[in-house]
Amino acid sequence: MKKFHILLFITFLIYNCTNNNEDNNKCNVLSNITSKVITHESATINWSSIQGSFTFEIEYKESGFTQGTGNIISLNDTNYTLSNLNSSTTYDYYIRALCEENGYGDWLGPFNITTPAICIAPIDLVVTNIKAYSNSGAHATINWSSDYDDTTYEIKFRLVGEADDSSIYSNHTPTTTANTFIQKYLLQNSEHVVYVRTYCNEDNYSDWSEPVFFRTLLAGCTGWEAFSELSADNITENSANISWNANEQYVYYDSYNVEYGISGFTLGQGTSVSTVDTNYNIDNLPSGTQIDFYVRGECSENNFTSFEGPFTFATQNIGCAIPMDFEIYSTGTDGTLFLQWFINENAIVDVLHYEIAYVEKDVPFSQGATTLTIPNDNTSAYLHAFNPNNYNLLPETTYQLYLRSVCTDNTESVYVGPISFTTDIACEKVNIVFVNGNKPNTIAIEYHNLNNNSTTEIEYGIRGFEIGTGIKLEETNGEFIYKEISNLQSGVYDLYIRANCGNDGYSDYTLATVSVHD
Repeated sequence: MKKFHILLFITFLIYNCTNNNEDNNKCNVLSNITSKVITHESATINWSSIQGSFTFEIEYKESGFTQGTGNIISLNDTNYTLSNLNSSTTYDYYIRALCEENGYGDWLGPFNITTPAICIAPIDLVVTNIKAYSNSGAHATINWSSDYDDTTYEIKFRLVGEADDSSIYSNHTPTTTANTFIQKYLLQNSEHVVYVRTYCNEDNYSDWSEPVFFRTLLAGCTGWEAFSELSADNITENSANISWNANEQYVYYDSYNVEYGISGFTLGQGTSVSTVDTNYNIDNLPSGTQIDFYVRGECSENNFTSFEGPFTFATQNIGCAIPMDFEIYSTGTDGTLFLQWFINENAIVDVLHYEIAYVEKDVPFSQGATTLTIPNDNTSAYLHAFNPNNYNLLPETTYQLYLRSVCTDNTESVYVGPISFTTDIACEKVNIVFVNGNKPNTIAIEYHNLNNNSTTEIEYGIRGFEIGTGIKLEETNGEFIYKEISNLQSGVYDLYIRANCGNDGYSDYTLATVSVHD
């Protein structure tokens, strides 16, 4: 009987140990254990588990370490990224599962990974040679510096405001083994960002370079045709340097087509030249003659924008120096036009005076011009104040101004110009019917403003104040207005009142003075 009990105990013990081993083996249900090196300092470990309720442990350290001395990570996911690794280093790692009921399974491993050498990012990224074409979008050349020879790089473009990981021009990132790259088919007339990184080997990339921002251009013949600032300088008896602004920060042209001739020539009958610059030196011009020039952009062979111009200038006269760069420099608040022109410094002493002629637009110069004499002040840069209000000009009318010099030998230069201006709208003064201070601390005023569609401005203050420093009332509409200004201190007040006829057209001020009592 005793032998039977001993045999029964041994059988139970063997069964129980066998059952525990089978339970532990249930935790050894990990498969597809893989590692993928991402960079020189990190690696991601992935595995599969047939039971999703397990907790897992990873132990890792540099290759050859003794288990129990490594770094242990506990987690509930089936992947983990090891970080802060050393470059060019081999690491061993082990992995096991923790069953909720049966404890840990056996460690699986060692597995190993090797981090690559550090991959160095490009530097000195620049964008140059920005162009645009109607059939291939905007172009840009990208250049950078690198520590590597014959290495592949990845380049990423995006629009400013787009997500940082977007690539808007293709489904793949362009690569190159040279330190230069030309990108075509960029969106025109837009703000862009570009980055470059080094591809050292599979799954080993450098960081992206510092971003570079740039603006692409618009192909000039696709809609942007706003040439501006046509001008001429260095004018002599038979030559001049002409220039223009082609909005090169926005638009690209293959070249520019210039046509010039004696003022008034018909386009197509002048002299035509081509240049890749935004300036051109014209020679073999007749002296003492007004010259017109036009300019347009050429986007491809025989594909042009519209002409801009004309800009008119005059070559120097052999007899009497011609004024140059005649323009309205600025306009005063009272409508005064500050006219500016230049004269050759060597010819100043020969100029007796200048003559300014004005005539209504579309009226022949020979029939309607009125001439004013302007003394020579012996300066090469002349500034003259011309107030149209002093010459009984018609309101709301466009006039043209011309200028010439008259020399001491009784010769005259040709007229230069014209420059145009438009007179103000006729705006009559406001009629004050009455103003008094009969009520305490109050001014009462009634006035008539008979200008059509106009408003009235009132400014008041203690007697003697300067216009612009007083208190202004809001503009009011209406022809017949009664107003009261209250809560005033006792004293003597000036009131200035005028009509605002619109388009910067104002009447003269009407002044009223009134005493206020408490």
